[in-house]
Amino acid sequence: MDGIGNIQSVISWDSEIISAIGRVMYNYNNKYYISGSIRTDESSRLAVENQSDTFTSVSAGWRISNESFFNIPAINDLKLRASWGEIGNIQSISGYYPFDVPVASGNVVMGENGAYFDNVGSYVQRNANRDLKWETAESLDFGLDASLFNNSLSLTVDYFEKTTKGMIIPGLADINQGISPADVNGGQVKNTGLEVSATYTNTNGKLNYSINANATTIKNIFVMEYYFFTLWIAVMAFYCYKLFAAHKSLKKVEYNNAHKLKEKQIKIHK
Repeated sequence: MDGIGNIQSVISWDSEIISAIGRVMYNYNNKYYISGSIRTDESSRLAVENQSDTFTSVSAGWRISNESFFNIPAINDLKLRASWGEIGNIQSISGYYPFDVPVASGNVVMGENGAYFDNVGSYVQRNANRDLKWETAESLDFGLDASLFNNSLSLTVDYFEKTTKGMIIPGLADINQGISPADVNGGQVKNTGLEVSATYTNTNGKLNYSINANATTIKNIFVMEYYFFTLWIAVMAFYCYKLFAAHKSLKKVEYNNAHKLKEKQIKIHK
């Protein structure tokens, strides 16, 4: 606080992340390859019950060119491979502590004429979400590596699928609260594609040169699960409201008809 009573604020953040990984690799006679890994990540940016998560991966390869039955002179090396794995991410979090309720401050304007008071007021800046979890990217890959024509031509082909689950995105704002929404795990993206790359290397006298070529096709599908769920709730709420209103109107019509019939019966009796 300075000499005239103004509050001086200093904002600081502190976050930690701890990772542990274990990996096993096996190679049999330079023909069969297999590996697996398991990784655990823990971050202080999430609530205690969701701070850590575990991600695994496996891969396998087969060098067909080392098999005794393989005899194609033009192909010097040929390998098939496949892999699957997961990896976590929390870098999409827009605030350091989404599980906490951040409090902001600002100058207060009060009075009938909007008089300015040199004081500081505090208010809730955004909603909290203790259920926020790690965003997970799951990858699947099938590939082929080949060397041809005395290793002058290298060819690589990959078909891949990558699905990002539980994407960390801003939630829907509640206009009745007037504060920013919390981050939620509410989206999913799936990328599929095919990538082909080739490298040709040769020598012409003292000149060594290489030519590279690459072609990729990719398709993205984005699903915002949280918004679809919220929209479904809103549609169902509207439908139930209309159904209730229709039911109420029908009851009112039945009541009016019964009341008119009763009045008519009373007149006839008289």
